[in-house]
Amino acid sequence: MFKKINLLLIVIISTFMLTQPVWANDYAYHGKIKGIVCAFCAYNVSNKIGKVDGIDAASVQVNLKSGEVNFLSTVMVKQAQVASIFADSGFSLLSLNQQAVSNYNPLKYAEKPLVTLSFSFEQIKQLAPVLEAIGNMAAVKTSRLLIHAEKAHEIELLKPIIAGRKRAIKVDFVPTNNFTIELSLFQVAATTTNH
Repeated sequence: MFKKINLLLIVIISTFMLTQPVWANDYAYHGKIKGIVCAFCAYNVSNKIGKVDGIDAASVQVNLKSGEVNFLSTVMVKQAQVASIFADSGFSLLSLNQQAVSNYNPLKYAEKPLVTLSFSFEQIKQLAPVLEAIGNMAAVKTSRLLIHAEKAHEIELLKPIIAGRKRAIKVDFVPTNNFTIELSLFQVAATTTNH
């Protein structure tokens, strides 16, 4: 009987430990990247870093002015892992340091978008001035763009919005199989400070 109770306790404790996120570690990182000159560069850097195993892609924040990057990871990350993704890109990772998770201050965005547009790919050229205006709005204040579109249209769609901008814009591109492009612009929540 005593052995059955011990075995049952071990199973219960093991199950609890495996299912509780409290036991998972998060690691915060701060790095310095050379070669970032525009918002399109920052977008490319964010995408590349977000693809490294364990890194939370949504947490990647690039500061265009300082060339700094911050992100969270569920696994420990070595500088060489991140540096290797920039081998052929013109960017280089100068430093990467682990920091206390409490020092990682993620930007919080409003729940409702300031602007949402839905249009077809064929309208991109006609809407170029509108897309540029959205880019201007996003660049004036720290903003997040959420874009749902076919992956094949990503670069052509982003050019009028972020190319050449001197301020990083957080862009989350979600590939879809739809013919419709949906773009939503979110401003930083009032309780968040700008970086």
